[in-house]
Amino acid sequence: MKEIQNQKPYLFFCNGKDCRKKRSPELYRELKRCKRHYQVVKTTCMDQCKEAPNFVVGNTRYAKVTIDDWPRIVNKKAVK
Repeated sequence: MKEIQNQKPYLFFCNGKDCRKKRSPELYRELKRCKRHYQVVKTTCMDQCKEAPNFVVGNTRYAKVTIDDWPRIVNKKAVK
């Protein structure tokens, strides 16, 4: 087994059907700008469809995220 330490924290982004319906592709385009600070990963459904769109930074899931929310969340996490 080989252990690899990733120097950038992961940001998991739900790409499920309900998240896509609630403008997640637009939000994903904005999140891709964070690649300098985060490893952005598209996932399949996170099974939290009623609270779409969803993404996870560290151990925290964010729900019903809007384009205006994500910069504050990402900057808050980057400070820690």
